[in-house]
Amino acid sequence: MANKFKYFRQAFESKIVNQSKIEVDRIKKLVPIYVMNSGFTNAQIILNQHNFLIISGITGIGKSSLARVLCYYYLTNTDFKEFVFISNSIDEGYELLKDGVKQVFFYDDFLGQSFDERKLGRNEDKRLVQFIKYVTESKDKLLILTTREYILKDVQSNHEVLNSENINLYKYILDLSVYTRKIRALILYNHLYFSSFNQQELTAFTLRKNYNRIINHKNYSPRIIESIIVKSLLWLLVVVIYITCLLKYWKTQWNFGRIHLMNKLRYIQNFCLLFC
Repeated sequence: MANKFKYFRQAFESKIVNQSKIEVDRIKKLVPIYVMNSGFTNAQIILNQHNFLIISGITGIGKSSLARVLCYYYLTNTDFKEFVFISNSIDEGYELLKDGVKQVFFYDDFLGQSFDERKLGRNEDKRLVQFIKYVTESKDKLLILTTREYILKDVQSNHEVLNSENINLYKYILDLSVYTRKIRALILYNHLYFSSFNQQELTAFTLRKNYNRIINHKNYSPRIIESIIVKSLLWLLVVVIYITCLLKYWKTQWNFGRIHLMNKLRYIQNFCLLFC
């Protein structure tokens, strides 16, 4: 029985180690593209003071990217040497917790991505709070969590232990204010620069400065920029050109324009509704 338990423990640890290695590879690919902004500095101040940080905000605002770059910074510029990526439960953090080892723990979307996908299992809120307390009192541990702000507020209203005076949830709310026009332009530039598109495609994108409609838009989102560049620049060009042609028309016949857009371009509907 003891041998079976030992084998199970080793297999569980191996799974966490492997998922952490995969996450490190993902972080390394992100770093050259990431554009430093005030969000990084503000989050770092909180993390340096408390060893613990929750990065919250709306969908697609860049919470996970900020968290990953913070992890990279501490693992490459300080004496923190071990990285643990938690994907399913705080129990994974407990499993690889080591005394005397400087560790960075990262738990992305720790409350799930929607109300229907809550990750907190039975008594996990209590285990999470205990883990947070341990990290904040330690000298060799860092814990970074990300979540959507509205989910965090809802969970706090339903889990008393997460809304108690005995626990401080040190939080940084990431919002669009950190993305100045220059930062937005650099994010778009970096994604294009590191993409696989040739010079002719990139030149076509600059025609009539259509990129300004994306950079200046009130619904700007780093995730949308990433998605459209990764999927296809041609797709982006079609969207931008179509928006440019219809912009004046929509000013006088807005409803008809939207119906026409949804009928003709259903595949890119969500993007167009944001950037038109």
